[in-house]
Amino acid sequence: MMHALVVSPIPSNPVNQGNSARISRICELLQYHGYYVHFVYYGMEGIHPDQRKAMEDRWDSFHFVSPNISKAQTRFDGYGIDDYCGDELPEYIKQLQSIWQFDIAIINYVWMSRVADGILPETYSVIDTHDLFGGRHEVLQEQGVAPAWFFCSPEEEARGLSRADSVIAIQDVEAAVLSERFSGRIFTVGHILPQNFLPVRKISRKIRVGYIASDNPSNRISLEVFLKCLADRPSIANNFEFHIAGNISNRIRPDLPGFHLRGFIKEASDFYRDVDIIMNINISGTGLKIKTVEALSFGLPLITTRDGMCGIPSRYHFHLCADMTALLDCLAEVSTERSLANLRDASREVFNNYIRKQLSGFRGLLDAASSRNLETC
Repeated sequence: MMHALVVSPIPSNPVNQGNSARISRICELLQYHGYYVHFVYYGMEGIHPDQRKAMEDRWDSFHFVSPNISKAQTRFDGYGIDDYCGDELPEYIKQLQSIWQFDIAIINYVWMSRVADGILPETYSVIDTHDLFGGRHEVLQEQGVAPAWFFCSPEEEARGLSRADSVIAIQDVEAAVLSERFSGRIFTVGHILPQNFLPVRKISRKIRVGYIASDNPSNRISLEVFLKCLADRPSIANNFEFHIAGNISNRIRPDLPGFHLRGFIKEASDFYRDVDIIMNINISGTGLKIKTVEALSFGLPLITTRDGMCGIPSRYHFHLCADMTALLDCLAEVSTERSLANLRDASREVFNNYIRKQLSGFRGLLDAASSRNLETC
């Protein structure tokens, strides 16, 4: 039996935002490849009994470590790489290593990299970066988004990355940047989902447009711009129904004409099955947009901004809208079964090509871990 240690400051359950979806999926893939998954949740978002039980039931071994940190910024140019990680976490990992011999250790986020310092040499240590955090605040500020989470200098990020044997980039563009900050091996592994193509839904009187998102600053800004632009295009507003799911729906007036607010969706497939087309209106933020991959995995027609498609190659203009005006222009072109079918075919082509490449990256990572194990036997 192979053993995988997964350390995360984000819970795997509930799966209500992109990072929890990605963390969950990586753990599932490890299990599918024969690993016994030990999931260590460093409880930065707290925990409640139902949530604990869900994670205990889901993973082979679940551990909760309560943080004892202030998250105070210790540097003038951003956070220190260890500002979010207290002594209690590496101490707990040390205890686990006295009980279990791990074949691979996946540490989520570079600001948890302190854990990698204590990983034993026979264990292949990996940092799943999720995003670029060196200089992240500058990127967000240029987009008009106040940084609400960890950010650091590129030098601090490089210091954290150097603690691991390898790192995971979530998309090729970020892999190129990480190669300037890390001399070891970099694997590009995006969000890997199974093909769940849904049967074609019979269109009702109006085409149903779906949007699902969490309530974070980037999504709030994108939604604000979308609603403002939509108000200037009454013909579009009148010809479509907009179904909004996820916590972002709390940001929309319940009485806004043409909008159906669905709130938190327990099963994403139920939402996707009930709409004709998905849009991703992201105009800011960083990293891979997990909700884009999810929509593609269901084979639904998709219209998205270029930001919403970042890290997912596509040759189709309706996947690469430069701004909200261009996105609404593409939406206005959708009026028939044939136009929806063309979008649907494009989604399925893009998804299949994307997943093939991501699976190759993930298998490369596991091969590297296996090679380390053979070297230390």
